[in-house]
Amino acid sequence: MAHEIGPIPIKEFSQNIEGFLDRVVRENTAVTIENEAGALVVIKPVRARNKRRSPMTPEQRLAFLATAGSWSEVEVDAFLKANEESRRISSRSSVKL
Repeated sequence: MAHEIGPIPIKEFSQNIEGFLDRVVRENTAVTIENEAGALVVIKPVRARNKRRSPMTPEQRLAFLATAGSWSEVEVDAFLKANEESRRISSRSSVKL
């Protein structure tokens, strides 16, 4: 981040909110706002997440397709009952105080 702007009084900020937010995005900088009581708030840009994934290789696609339907033979009610019972069993030893 380049630098930080502020602290800016809340009244000044409220008169030009869009201008300050545009500056935060355009200059990749933070803005510190101060209210009458002296409390500070910082508005700063958030790094965008990379939403693009690399395409699957043919091997990855075959592996993915091979797993499709692998749970189709599992009896759901029996699985849920066994899962609930396994959660009741503690895997930790008791604590001696």
